[in-house]
Amino acid sequence: MKRHFLALALASALVSPLSYAQAPHEQSHNSWVSISGQITNPTEEGFTLNYGEGQIRVDMNDADWYAPQGPFQEGATVSVYGEVNQADSAAEIVANSVFVESEGRLFTRTDTVFGKPEIIPVVPVRVGAFTYTGEVGKVQDDRFTIDTGRRELMVDVSAMKDNPLDEQGAMRIEQGDTVMVYGVLDAELGRSRTVTADSIITIDEGARNES
Repeated sequence: MKRHFLALALASALVSPLSYAQAPHEQSHNSWVSISGQITNPTEEGFTLNYGEGQIRVDMNDADWYAPQGPFQEGATVSVYGEVNQADSAAEIVANSVFVESEGRLFTRTDTVFGKPEIIPVVPVRVGAFTYTGEVGKVQDDRFTIDTGRRELMVDVSAMKDNPLDEQGAMRIEQGDTVMVYGVLDAELGRSRTVTADSIITIDEGARNES
């Protein structure tokens, strides 16, 4: 398998479009997510992220480079990677890094937690795309399930250039692997729990293998 120090991230879908809209809020406390959208209501403490199917507050406290203007002004398209905080009355994301599409720049905190995977968001940013981590369960020809710890999701790899489930490519996903999937919800009837994957990486012993 190819090994990469920098990697992309993981996406998910939930039981229905409404549940999907609430996806970041449903993640467990201290879990790590990546999500893309537009900035609304920027303040000195952070901003609200409109990710197309809902909104969530992003905490930017302690980020010396952040200000509610310039790259982080109202309407800017960004990808946020950070830790879910469920300790307060309303869930929020404490940002670890923010990619600003118009600037082509990735802003990162200086107090990054050691050992957490480093993320480079997809360019261009796909509004509404999510990232979650889960363990691979049942594997089929062009799809597999993952257990995120809160629910089981189906991941469809048929749109990927290289199928990580066949014997042809450098990457091979197997049952029991821990993976990160980047993609969007397929909201067609009967597919409300299916993520159409753009990119997948496996996580093992600190190495990340990207497809």
